[in-house]
Amino acid sequence: MALSLLIDAVERFGLVRPGTLTYTDELHTRSNLQCQLAVTKSGGVYWRPAVGEPVTLLDGATKIFGGSIERIRLDQPPGVDTRLFITVECVSWDQIADRRLVSKDYTQETVRDIVLDLMTEHLVDEGVSEASIDVGPVIERLPFNFKSVTEAFNEIAELVGFEWWIDADKGLHFVACGTEPAPSSFTSRAQYQTFQVTSERADYRNRQFVRAGQDKTEDRTEEFVGDSKRRTFNLSFPVAEKPSSLKINAGAEQTLGVRGIEGESTAQWFYQIGATELNHSQSETVLTASDTVTVIYKGFFPLLILSEDQIEITARAAVEGGTGVYEAIEDKQEIDSAIFALDLGAGLLRRKGLIPQTVLLSTLTAGFRAGQLVTITNADFGVNGDFLIARVEFGLLASEPPIFGYRLECLSGEAVGGWAEFWMRIANAGRKFVVRENEVLGPLIFNQEPLDATEDFTVQSQAAACGEVDVDEIGMAEVC
Repeated sequence: MALSLLIDAVERFGLVRPGTLTYTDELHTRSNLQCQLAVTKSGGVYWRPAVGEPVTLLDGATKIFGGSIERIRLDQPPGVDTRLFITVECVSWDQIADRRLVSKDYTQETVRDIVLDLMTEHLVDEGVSEASIDVGPVIERLPFNFKSVTEAFNEIAELVGFEWWIDADKGLHFVACGTEPAPSSFTSRAQYQTFQVTSERADYRNRQFVRAGQDKTEDRTEEFVGDSKRRTFNLSFPVAEKPSSLKINAGAEQTLGVRGIEGESTAQWFYQIGATELNHSQSETVLTASDTVTVIYKGFFPLLILSEDQIEITARAAVEGGTGVYEAIEDKQEIDSAIFALDLGAGLLRRKGLIPQTVLLSTLTAGFRAGQLVTITNADFGVNGDFLIARVEFGLLASEPPIFGYRLECLSGEAVGGWAEFWMRIANAGRKFVVRENEVLGPLIFNQEPLDATEDFTVQSQAAACGEVDVDEIGMAEVC
């Protein structure tokens, strides 16, 4: 293993203190490198690196790390004035995306189109180029209001189940999660130095409840009778969309307006999304006992969905006795469809409805990256399948003699593979993510049917509505 550490394009590996060089690449976080350099005076001065200088770590011809210096710490041993210890902490080129802000509204564009535009506008001048960017689904509208490029990329990636990174050559990758194969498999003892397998049930469940938001009812028909006094009539369910019909005594269709948005004289009746009240305009004649109002509408109803895996329940009962039931609940108020809530429940059972295996192994082979899928086979440990690499560490595997290598943490492929398929369904279907007026982009659950994510609000103003809604898993999204 021929290692090389370039700082500002100059070889500095000979300055690295033994045992201090480490590199970590973890799923969904930027990679980092740290080492301590021992520098002696030359010509009465010390060489010192500068924050921001480029750093590259190579294993032979393979670039393990590329980035820049984030932090430097200088130390000097007591009583020694001819040697300086310099601790260097580096971050990957992903950090470039932190530096630039985005203020732009994207409409009816694919993930690839949006990412390429962000890269062209903000990252190309920093040396970043396209490496691999998937097309992804169409996003009908996605506004960014002075967010960093990193925040914009994270928002898109979380929304559609992608991951992104900037590699050691400053190449931008924006691809579906769990779809990149590792450069090699582990199928024989000669391919790894150490091997460890852990199984635990800490997050196990075989019966999954999903407490979601609200779904829409089918068309409902309700009737009300006047009393010469009231102008407000309460529906059985909160209104989910503009009523499709409202008539008095089976006559002509009445006009409908949004309460608080449209003026009193602009419509005969007023409604509001999420409210049960129908208000009869003050400019209209009050209804009497001989008047019957018939309204056809769709309402909201709360969602509590149950999914279970009876095979796993039976298997747990056989091992542990008792019922074998492990229950868990997930709160996802942003989901507004029973179909999608069921899909989430099924996905959680695929991911967490088994006792997973975590494989920790060390190898001398380079080229592994967090997020890759690797095949691992070891009959003695009962391991056989695809595993997701969650973490890669580079450093000393042995000190005498010094042997550098890679430690991999790999998660059960059966558990994570379900998510890879789950994420890919939407990208392959070319589904559109729709954000209409008075709605805000939110996290979506994927299904084979068309999907909208909605968040409605109103303002007491005749001017155009514009505001922000805070969605925990996505961030702030603007709607105008």
